[in-house]
Amino acid sequence: MNVHNAKYKLLFLFFITLSLFINKSNNYILTNFIDRILNNLHLWTLLEIKGFLVFKFFTYLGDGHVIFVFLIILGISCWIRNNYRKFVFLFIIFTSSKIINEILKNYFERPRPTNRFLINAEGWSFPSGHTMNAASFYLGLLLLGFGSTNSLIVRILILCIIIMVGLSRIALGVHYATDVIGGWFIGYLVVIVGIFIINRLNIEKENQ
Repeated sequence: MNVHNAKYKLLFLFFITLSLFINKSNNYILTNFIDRILNNLHLWTLLEIKGFLVFKFFTYLGDGHVIFVFLIILGISCWIRNNYRKFVFLFIIFTSSKIINEILKNYFERPRPTNRFLINAEGWSFPSGHTMNAASFYLGLLLLGFGSTNSLIVRILILCIIIMVGLSRIALGVHYATDVIGGWFIGYLVVIVGIFIINRLNIEKENQ
């Protein structure tokens, strides 16, 4: 079996399995079990002002408007260096992730945990938009090989940002844990599929 095909199938199977536990009434046993475990993160944030500030900082790093500003800066940098091909790919991957997130939110229509908001949040809950933003943008930076992303320290930093953005959404009470887990995996899947398509296009171009 092809390793890459197996990876895509496993991710797809995980998403389908996770989606079976997401419904409007949130009464599935596994969903509630996972959410109760990570709810302690939210309770700790309620008690610690430093924790609140840290998580609020990381949640901004997953905000679509903030990432759009990063994209503008990155686009200008690539334009100056006359190396905009990777930027176009990253922009398409991120935009695709935003569209897919909106489609999935409207499909599942899962309400947010409105009884524990620490910040304002609107719209449906599953999957987490901020988490998908972080996974698609920062992971896209990493896998497309922008700048110094080949450095081990930079790679670890990027992965930490992706994880912390997701955890911040739970800690601030605007998402269930399963929303975040879904956001991580779907965002990852979008990037992997996007890069797979890019590689296929490059191969076809070389063969012409």
